[in-house]
Amino acid sequence: MAKNLPETDGEQVEKVEEVAQISREELKQAKREAKLAKKAAAEKSEKGKATDATADKKPQKNNKNANANQKPKLSKRIAKAFKEMISELKKVTWPKGKQVASSTLVVIVVVVFFLVILTAMDFGLGKLLELLVEKAGA
Repeated sequence: MAKNLPETDGEQVEKVEEVAQISREELKQAKREAKLAKKAAAEKSEKGKATDATADKKPQKNNKNANANQKPKLSKRIAKAFKEMISELKKVTWPKGKQVASSTLVVIVVVVFFLVILTAMDFGLGKLLELLVEKAGA
């Protein structure tokens, strides 16, 4: 990612550092959320053990908790995926036209180079095979 940035442009470097800082903050937030989820799961399991003994006595009235554990509808999940995709695409540093043209030229040159080498090897090995078949048949 650092290769794509011009060396003289300090703003680009600041943007990269800002993105790195945001990523670190997101990581910290994810760790906090994981800890909270782990605590909640532990508390639920303890409650589950306690309520197993009293489950026969009390019918459950709370259907809200059951609905909270279900997956959201497919349309909501698709919409969320598209929103996340768009936000990620906004973070991409797109190359300029000159850079795309030069990269394309490099790819074409390398492909032609290997085309020539492989064609020469194919021709040479074909001739060698013809010689071997000639010698074996004679």
